[in-house]
Amino acid sequence: WGGKTETTTVTLTVEQATYTRDALAKALYSRLFDFLVGAVNAAMQKDKEELSIGVLDIYGFEIFNNNGFEQFCINFVNEKLQQIFIELTLKAEQDEYVREGISWTPIDFFNNKIVCDLVEEKRPPGIMCVLDDVCATLHAQTDGADMKLLEKLISAVGTHQHFGSFTGGFKILHYAGEVNYNVLGFCERNRDFILPDLLQLIQSSTNAFVVSLFPDDPNPTDKHGRKKKQETAGGKIRSQANQVVGKLMQCTPHYIRCIKPNETKKAHDWDRDRCMHQVRYLGLKENIRVRRAGFAYRREFAKFLQRYAILTKETFPQWRGEPKQGIQHLMNAVSMDSDQWQLGVSKVFVKNPESLFLLEEVRERKFDGYARKIQTTYRRWKAQQYYEELKVKAS
Repeated sequence: WGGKTETTTVTLTVEQATYTRDALAKALYSRLFDFLVGAVNAAMQKDKEELSIGVLDIYGFEIFNNNGFEQFCINFVNEKLQQIFIELTLKAEQDEYVREGISWTPIDFFNNKIVCDLVEEKRPPGIMCVLDDVCATLHAQTDGADMKLLEKLISAVGTHQHFGSFTGGFKILHYAGEVNYNVLGFCERNRDFILPDLLQLIQSSTNAFVVSLFPDDPNPTDKHGRKKKQETAGGKIRSQANQVVGKLMQCTPHYIRCIKPNETKKAHDWDRDRCMHQVRYLGLKENIRVRRAGFAYRREFAKFLQRYAILTKETFPQWRGEPKQGIQHLMNAVSMDSDQWQLGVSKVFVKNPESLFLLEEVRERKFDGYARKIQTTYRRWKAQQYYEELKVKAS
């Protein structure tokens, strides 16, 4: 317009002004927290990759009398971590038996991927996608948004076997059990982005540190030049949970399962029902069933033969032939029951720990026998040397 500008002043309602104030406070707190986490990670970062041990500490599912958006996000993350536990312990265990051609009766267990898909799937849309869709159509006015969300959820996933609804909320049949969520406040808590005018306000601050916390573009666009949607709180939780899952899948996990015996925080106070509930939702029963029905020990042919070659003269010091045949000879030599071990495609499987202890015991005896022979030979040689010295002195 020829260099001229026009300013329009819009009066906000009390609710809109309150929302803007709260959004500014939450944004400052969130960005400061992210800055501290980034500073700690940067201080711990090293120039080269090396082996490391990480600890992921998480309490578990939250099931309260009144569950909101926070419990929904926490339980979703727990569901994802439970899915990894299933993938890496139960499913992977049984898949290995199938892959190795081992005779095996599969153990049925609940795979909670169906629950994860209910929450995060994009096609068909899951709960988080429906929530983001409702939030995208809202402005500062939030009246009726939560009820609209509930209506859309019933329409989108109402027939899902792990979803249910009631007046004012919905319920999900998690791995840990059924949890009722109060839908009130879901939309407001999920809208975690900053409005462009509020972002411009922060970036006009005279405090350089505050400005550095908000490097965002007030009007972000994608690679096609179209306006880009800002990520919601649920979207961030979903992407971060999947990043954690990706990292964990690259690691060799070891699980320490903790049982909270009571709510009184007293010693020797054992709430049986509470403990049994935790055992069920932690997947311990299925894990024990799979382990008991499966094989306690498995090792590649070459490594197994290298460790136990000393058990027979034919295999020690070196077996001349196929490793699989050498292992067959070893097992027959120690008279191990045929139902206690199996040979797969590339590994030998030993069922019970006691059978493995038998191999170790025989191995220790062999080492002891060879050690005694070495000692005997050395002592004889030493005695002969001493006798020769005495003969020389006597003459």
